[in-house]
Amino acid sequence: MPNTPIHSIDRDGQRIVLVPLNNTDRPVKMLPADFEKIEEDGYVGHMYLNGNWVCTHTHPDSNNYPVGRIITDAKPGQKVFNKARDPFNLRRDNLRVITIRKSSSASRS
Repeated sequence: MPNTPIHSIDRDGQRIVLVPLNNTDRPVKMLPADFEKIEEDGYVGHMYLNGNWVCTHTHPDSNNYPVGRIITDAKPGQKVFNKARDPFNLRRDNLRVITIRKSSSASRS
């Protein structure tokens, strides 16, 4: 795949952008608005596959920050799940944000 993002149409007719990653030949797909946000924030060209997540090493909070958190604007205490379990599918409709509740030991006594 070329080193530049490619604007395309997904199987369901949705417009997508195929974005190359640093450590694999397979691109990640995302919606154009999400690509624009990632590009404006300077993450394009700094994304790579890390296990089951596409990450960036240029985020101010971490050297291994999941791009799905950026797309969904997940807050601390929230987790982002990839519904299709396909790390190359970062379409917003494939990402789900869950708030993790902290159990209190006091409430169990």
